[in-house]
This record gives sequence, structure tokens and C-alpha cells, in this order.
Amino acid sequence: MEKTSRKRQAWSPESQDVYTRQRIERACVENRPTLTAFAEWLAEERGLVPGSITVRLGTACTFVDEITDCAKAPCAQAFKLLTPSGVEDFFIRYGKGHGASARRSMQASMRLFLKFAASCGWVGGELAEAVPSLPVFRLGGLPEGLRDEELSMVLSAPWEVCECPLRNRAIVLLLSTYGVRRSQVSALQFEHIDWLEGTILFAAHKGGKAVHHDLTQAAAESLADYLRNERPTSNCNYVFLRHRPPHIRLNPAAISAMVRARMERCGLPPRYPHSFRHAFATRLLRSGQPVKAIADLLGHRSLDAVAIYAKVDHARLLDVAVGQRWHDDPITRFYQLAWALLRSLCCAQTSERIAIRLSEKLVARLRSVRTCTCSRGPFSTGDPHSIRDIPRAAVTTGTGQCRWSRMVSRDLRTTPRRPD
Repeated sequence: MEKTSRKRQAWSPESQDVYTRQRIERACVENRPTLTAFAEWLAEERGLVPGSITVRLGTACTFVDEITDCAKAPCAQAFKLLTPSGVEDFFIRYGKGHGASARRSMQASMRLFLKFAASCGWVGGELAEAVPSLPVFRLGGLPEGLRDEELSMVLSAPWEVCECPLRNRAIVLLLSTYGVRRSQVSALQFEHIDWLEGTILFAAHKGGKAVHHDLTQAAAESLADYLRNERPTSNCNYVFLRHRPPHIRLNPAAISAMVRARMERCGLPPRYPHSFRHAFATRLLRSGQPVKAIADLLGHRSLDAVAIYAKVDHARLLDVAVGQRWHDDPITRFYQLAWALLRSLCCAQTSERIAIRLSEKLVARLRSVRTCTCSRGPFSTGDPHSIRDIPRAAVTTGTGQCRWSRMVSRDLRTTPRRPD
């Protein structure tokens, strides 16, 4: 592979195409025309933005280079010889030396490139399905937001030790006060701030909605201090600029680096700007704000995007758990906790009245089952109170067929009728 000298260029939204071309130049010379056509296909057929195209090319180059190198043939001929087992073998080799995030990125890039190859007639359309699937559990994790004491430490620690204290302080205040993304802060322009009305607008991002907020006194003072005393003189319309020439829009990655350095300087584990967004949503939930209002303030169009915050709403989780008869068996207690979480999620995504009716309907259906014929483990005890207060996962029919999943899925698909 021949090496190409690359001149470092300051980041700007327009320079993303330069990064894409530089990434293609790092691939084998024979594969560069194919990768260039792949980048055009991603933009025209899939509608990806330049930043996403660069990310997809980063891993697709590795995939294409190895396939052509193993086949000792040009790109088109190498992919015509590719088999489903070859796709799986490459992904397994790649996954052994990379983490979960890199494996997911390679998985997406491989599927996209194989679909591109199918459009060129090199492979069949079903070959993209040969890329192994990675188990990803929806709502499986917890939002890692800053705790209140950690947030106070970040905001109150001295700022003079950094190179641009006024700019960094204004950025951190916007992130913590409004829970916006780093790209929204980077894209903030002068026309988005209405000083007379006291409002601030953050542009839509990732298919969401634009968000209007009242400009708080602390945020207004920090912005005004930066604009008067530290912002470089420039005709650029963006609020936050690079401190060193050229004075252009601040890169979102630079905001992440600044936040990470700030956390380490305060003696905290390294975090990124999104931790302020998680902390903002958690504070709203603890204050009793409805989930619809939280979704609007975060700029989400769907309530599903904020459902994960129900897992850290300890007050509501306690409400659904208090009064339950907790079983001595640890496996049964596990399913009791799962049931409590299910009710909490129902309350988070629907109105209170509908959620209560739905929960009562599920409990009534499960209470009607009085026998437990599972022959394994603790579910063979025959305790008459095992399903009185909370459903058990091993409730079966007389034929031994599990009824739990059928009853829950059927009742969750049933929409309660409005009362007359």
C-alpha cells in the first residue's frame, strides 16, 4: 500500500469532504475507485451526511482491502468469489482484536458495502445477511449522567488553568443548563440568541426538533463575558470559534476533548458532553416532569427515546414495588423486580390512567391462573400465594406450555378503551 503525505487542515463543516478523500487515499490504489463510488452511493442512495460517510469508509476500507488481498484479484472479481462463510470468517477475525463499538461499526459498514456490491451485480442481495448479528438489548444499559455533587464540582472548580476559560465555561454552562448535544453547541449562531426576548434556539439534530429555551441569567452572563473579552475578531457567524488561527467554527470533537480534560482536572472519571444531557433529563424526571415534556426539551420526536430514563426514576420504581409480597426464592424475586420495571415503563410512556388500567388488566389475567405445573427448580413448590400479588414467569397450562409471554404480549397489544 503506497503512503500519501497528507497536509493537516483545520476542521470545518466544509472540510469533511477532504477527510473523506484522505481516508480513501489510505486504501490500496486498486480499490480507490471502488471506494469513491461507494461514498457517492452512500450519499445519493442512502442519504448519509459527510461525517457518517467518513465513518463508514473508515471500516469499509479495511474490509475491502482484506477481501481483495486474500483473493489476489481486483475488487469486482474478489467479491464475486466471496461466500457467506468468507464474510463470517472475516468478521470473526476482526472482532477478536476489537471492542464492541468497533465491531458494531464494522458490522454496519460490511452490510452497506455488500448492498452496494449487490447493486453493482457483484454479489447476491442475500449476502449482506451473512454478516453476523450482534446482540443489542434495547434499554439494556443505564444512562451515565453526572450526579449532583459531580456537576457542582465541575461548575465551581477554577477555570483559569485552561487556555480559553471564558469560552469553556460558557460551553459547559450551556451543556448542563439545557441538556443539548455538543453538535448543537458547536452550531450555535448569533441569530439563534434573542437578547431582547431572553431566548436561545438550538438547531435540530439527528432527525429531532429544534429546541427553544429561556436564556437563564448565568448562561447569558457567561456568553456575554466570552463575546466581549475572549472571542477572536472574525466575520464567522458562529458563536464559539477556535482560539488559534484560523478562527473558524469550533469542532464538536474539540468540545468533547475540553469536557474530558475538565473532568480529569476536577478529579472525576473521564466523561463526555452527553453525560450533561443524561443529568439534565434525570433532574427533570426527579422533579416530576412528564416524559412528554422531557422529550420536547431534549428535542426528541418519539417518547421511546426517553424511555430509558424510567430506569433511574427511583421514586416511581419504589412506588410500584412498595406493598408487594416479596417471595423468599431469589429467582422469583428477580421476576418480581422485572414486573415492577415493566409497570414503571408503562407509566413512563402512557398516561397515568391508561397505565393503571393496563397494569390491573395484566394482574387480573395472571391471578386467574391458579396452578403451576413447572417441574423444574423452585417453581414446583405449589405455593398458593406465588401468583397472588405478582405474576411468576413459569406459570404454565396443564400441558406445560408457558403462558407468560403470550399473555403479556397479547395484553400489551390491546389498547384500553376510553371510558364513556
